[in-house]
Amino acid sequence: MAVTKLLLSQSRRHFTARVPSQFLQSQRWFSSDSDPNPALPPRVSPVLVQPVSYAPKPKQPEPQQEQFTRRPREFPARPEARSNWTREEARYVLKVAFFAEGAEAEEARAAGADIVGGVELIEEILSAGKVDFDKCYATRQLYPRVAKQGTVVSDVTRAVKAAKQNQIKFRMDKSSIVHVGLGKASFSEESLRENIGAFMNALLQSKPAGLKKTSKYAGYVNSFHICSTMGEGFPISIQSLSKAVDHYNKAHPKS
Repeated sequence: MAVTKLLLSQSRRHFTARVPSQFLQSQRWFSSDSDPNPALPPRVSPVLVQPVSYAPKPKQPEPQQEQFTRRPREFPARPEARSNWTREEARYVLKVAFFAEGAEAEEARAAGADIVGGVELIEEILSAGKVDFDKCYATRQLYPRVAKQGTVVSDVTRAVKAAKQNQIKFRMDKSSIVHVGLGKASFSEESLRENIGAFMNALLQSKPAGLKKTSKYAGYVNSFHICSTMGEGFPISIQSLSKAVDHYNKAHPKS
């Protein structure tokens, strides 16, 4: 009987899928269990953990561009054919005051300044509290009495003519946006179109040298919106801007 069990155990051990370890084989003779080849505990198959890798996309360096500096721009002069324009309709007709004394005061009057005076004009404005002009300038002699807003000048004639032509300054902010006033709602369509053409012409002349030369607007002017104060913006196509610039250049050829 013992020999039969031994043969059966040998055959079972030979054909089984799971082969017991040598330690269990050495211990089965000392076991009191009737089964000489006890079943092994099921093996737990390991769970394969696959690593997930993420390769961050390298940030492409932005092309270096030149600093967009302020650029003054003179809007078109008052046309001769429309002498009946009112001050409300023509934005560039301004009332200019000049704080000067002596020969500089006479030069300001000759250049076309509307209000000219010295210390007495400053005291009159302070006492009355009323400002009846759009822009004011002063000479260096009256420098301590006026605010420093870029209006202390040496060239009296040039300053008055620039104010009369409504010379404005524009620059790009941190968001790469240029804000500029181009007119009022009471302006005619012709006046607004001419002012837009003048502004875009100055903007294109300020284009940095590092940008592409294939097109005037590619990589430089992405969009253009026109709106009223605190109003909804309306997009203007690049084609319309190009036509406005061409119309302005034809009406105001370079000398």
